[in-house]
Amino acid sequence: MDITFYCNTSLTFIMLALTFELCQIEFVFCLKNSIRVSEQAWRCWLLIGLKKAGLV
Repeated sequence: MDITFYCNTSLTFIMLALTFELCQIEFVFCLKNSIRVSEQAWRCWLLIGLKKAGLV
């Protein structure tokens, strides 16, 4: 699966991700290097989003 979601997203997205230890390294690296968010980080963010929305 080709993930085309990049680091230059909203501050809310970044802060939400950084609140979860499993996501933190992925996003800090991504932001420092201005590279694509890894699939693992994307899945982690997606799970957070679903939980926040009360869907899981």
